[in-house]
Order: sequence, then structure tokens, then C-alpha cells
Amino acid sequence: MLIFLLLGIVSGVFLGLTPDAALDDQRGTASGNNLEIAPVLNSMTKPIVISDNTPSFFLALSYLVNDRVKFQLFRDGDVESWRQKLNLKELAQNYSNIVVAHPEEDFVNFLNEQYPIRTKKLAGPLIEIKLQ
Repeated sequence: MLIFLLLGIVSGVFLGLTPDAALDDQRGTASGNNLEIAPVLNSMTKPIVISDNTPSFFLALSYLVNDRVKFQLFRDGDVESWRQKLNLKELAQNYSNIVVAHPEEDFVNFLNEQYPIRTKKLAGPLIEIKLQ
């Protein structure tokens, strides 16, 4: 019993001294990437993040970014919804940066088919798009 108690204390001290230990081995997941993504988004003047990925990815991220960062999320694979609700020309007029986060391949393909765009890889799974 004493061994388990000592292991618990040593583990607690280790977690307290290691800043990224609280990531719970999620370094390769969306939650793990949030620490890399947030400073990039916060450095932008008025960005909007668009994505067709799981909204839970962005719930945790929304706590790390400032109020200037806006989100527009879409259902995965719902191409008709993308056509109706996504207007990159309007977004380009209203926001300083349009960023696609955690994009699925079909969403990026849709964007390339609908609009003449240039892409620039930012941090982790973050891509900035600009209309040509």
C-alpha cells in the first residue's frame, strides 16, 4: 500500500512540473494541436475558422482563442449545405484571414472546385486560404 501511495505522490509531482503533461497523450489529436493553433489564430486581426470536422474539436479551442476569432462549422460530407452556406467572397470581405482547420480531404476538394484559391499551411492542421 505504501508503494502505491508513493507512486501516486511522485506522479502528482511530475504532472505538476510538466506543463504539457495534462494533454493526456493527445499530442497528435485535435486537442493536442490546440496549444499550437491558438497563438497563430490570436496573432491575426479578425480571423474566421471554417471546417467540416467534429465540433468538439473546436469547443476546447474556443477557450484558448480571443473573442476576435470566429468559427463557421459545417457537417462532414454535406456538400449541399456547403454550397448553400459557404460564401468565401463574403467571408473575404468581412474577415482578415480565412482559415480551414482540421480539414477533411473532400472539404478541401470542394473549396478548390468552387473557388479559385491559394492555400498556405500554417501551424499543425491549419490552412489559410485566399481568393485569387
